[in-house]
Amino acid sequence: GIVMVVLLSYGLSILFTDTSRIIFNSVQCYYIYMELISILENLDELEVKLPKVFTKILGTSKESEE
Repeated sequence: GIVMVVLLSYGLSILFTDTSRIIFNSVQCYYIYMELISILENLDELEVKLPKVFTKILGTSKESEE
């Protein structure tokens, strides 16, 4: 499904003569962001100590639970 969405976004960028490929690049950035968040969530579930910056992004703070 992801491959089809990326290909569709590329086609739309060509169709609308988007010379800077904003549509295509936006879709790619979205998927990269979602995968990075997923990796951080999995690390958090494995109880890997993450820097405070990442715990703020995830919205999970182990300090407030204690």
